[in-house]
Amino acid sequence: GRLLVVGSLINELLHRGTPLKRGAIRTSLGHLLETVAKSCQIAGSTAIVVSATISFSLTRRVAARLLRRRKQARTPSTSTLEGLFAGAFEELGQDLHEWGNNQPLNDFKTHSEGHVGWLLREPEAPLLVDQTAQFHAKLRELGRRKEGVVTRKLLIDVFGLPPQQGGWDGVSVLLIPGLWTKWYPLYWVHLRQALDHCAIDYHFSRCDSDATSAENSLVVKKEIEQLLSSSSRSVLIYAHSKGALDAAAVVHDLEPSQKARLCGFVACQGPFGGAITAHDAIRTRVLSSILDTLFGRLLRGAGLGAVADLTYDARRDYYKKHSTRWWVHPALRGDSTDNAWVPTVCLCAAATHEPAALLSPVVEYYRYRYGRDRGGAVDGLCARTDTALPGATCVFLSDMDHFGPAWTGFPAMDRYDSVDVFFVLSALAFHRTATANRQARKLRMRPPRKQRIEDADDLAFEADVSEGFATELEDEEPSGLA
Repeated sequence: GRLLVVGSLINELLHRGTPLKRGAIRTSLGHLLETVAKSCQIAGSTAIVVSATISFSLTRRVAARLLRRRKQARTPSTSTLEGLFAGAFEELGQDLHEWGNNQPLNDFKTHSEGHVGWLLREPEAPLLVDQTAQFHAKLRELGRRKEGVVTRKLLIDVFGLPPQQGGWDGVSVLLIPGLWTKWYPLYWVHLRQALDHCAIDYHFSRCDSDATSAENSLVVKKEIEQLLSSSSRSVLIYAHSKGALDAAAVVHDLEPSQKARLCGFVACQGPFGGAITAHDAIRTRVLSSILDTLFGRLLRGAGLGAVADLTYDARRDYYKKHSTRWWVHPALRGDSTDNAWVPTVCLCAAATHEPAALLSPVVEYYRYRYGRDRGGAVDGLCARTDTALPGATCVFLSDMDHFGPAWTGFPAMDRYDSVDVFFVLSALAFHRTATANRQARKLRMRPPRKQRIEDADDLAFEADVSEGFATELEDEEPSGLA
């Protein structure tokens, strides 16, 4: 009786004290359950059969490997068993890849195969400038600080003064967030606190993280023009994920005089070539139904157009219409003018060597589903090869997921401090001119490049993005920042 009375009181308060219509909650729940039911396109019996087949195949492969080891009179240790399971998963992933692509249903196909890394494989694509070694050297030096926070004095000791007039006082930082980040708590909080502590002028973009690139580009362009007109400071653009695409579209359309006042464009895991997860999700029936449920109904369509902007088809169309490679230094493209050049640094990460990553299940799925040779090194949302702009300075990591540049601590479970990452990448952008000049001198001493990157010589001079490190283009000593 008391429960009925309490329930009646709550019901009256909800519908008389608020504009909520009667039956609205039941109707919303009914729509949600109906959409979830439609999303489950695979019948239960089929799912059981597929799961049982995978389990049996994996067990059979591990048993076969154990028998081979025993015939060789080796006792399997813990590390050996781990290797056996890893090898069995690799073989199973190859079998699933072949089986899925031979099925009539699109749900099992690897839709992004052949697209991953396409921007680096273009015939006219300039060579990458790999500064991973310099990044780690300066990151270690910055991490040796005795104080818990970064100070202006420490930045000068490690990197020297920025080449802009006034040093850090002559720089305004524009932070451009990624997709759906307005729903994430503590996004870039540690970085903004560090910038406040160092008395560095910064502005957090007011673009809508759920909107398309075309809509956000209008907002970002107004913000950049306002920063340039309101003071004599240079502007450093620091963008994450899809925010890098929004910012890049603006930089392309700026006047040469405006580009000359951009002291750097730092893109952290920006899917310039496209996002492998977005491309697969839109073309898979189950995943597209889930996207429609989460964003089409719960968020009233927010972000669906933005996801479409990240597909490989959309990115290819963009570069067909915008052919200017403003991020390539004139010395590297044989141009004597530098009015249309902006110092650019790309952070290209994958979480294949970070088992504690929050997005590790997604990383492992793509690793085994696509394989290393087909672009399976991802950060949880983007393939590492798709986050590099050919001709730009690139830093390749294999132990950071997509949360890494924006958080220090959960949900970023890697070893990097987002504040330290910001300052090291910014220093790389500030000193990009000297690096590009050294790069150009080395390129003049090598034979002309062939039409496509297919021979071993060109692959050696391109960054080894399959594993992430080591080209012969940079100086051996890691002192290129000071």
